[in-house]
Amino acid sequence: DDYYLALANKSISMANKLREELKDYIIYPNKTNQVFIKLNNDIVNKLSDYIEFEVWEITKEYTVIRLVTAFNTTIEEIEECISKIKNIK
Repeated sequence: DDYYLALANKSISMANKLREELKDYIIYPNKTNQVFIKLNNDIVNKLSDYIEFEVWEITKEYTVIRLVTAFNTTIEEIEECISKIKNIK
């Protein structure tokens, strides 16, 4: 009944919203439910208090984090994540 595909499409749709809003931060473009963004190291430390992510790469200049969406990720969670990333100082 394609239920699995519907769930996967929702997950990818939420990731696409993240990609669209965080396009200036994208470091590894892809079309999955994973979003890889590059942030200043000090921002990543502060951000960990607000959202969950996986650290993918650390350099002296920046950190790459991996955000992953799921079938149950809500648009409100996406908007909050975007807001935290764009507004954290």
